[in-house]
Amino acid sequence: MIRNGRFVMEAKEYGNVGKKAIWFVKSLLCG
Repeated sequence: MIRNGRFVMEAKEYGNVGKKAIWFVKSLLCG
C-alpha cells in the first residue's frame, strides 16, 4: 500500500514535469 502511494505521487510529479516539457517544446516550435 505504501509503495503504491509513493508510486502514485512520483507518477503525478513526472506528469507535471512532462506537461512543462511539452509546453516548453510547443513554445519553441511556435515561437
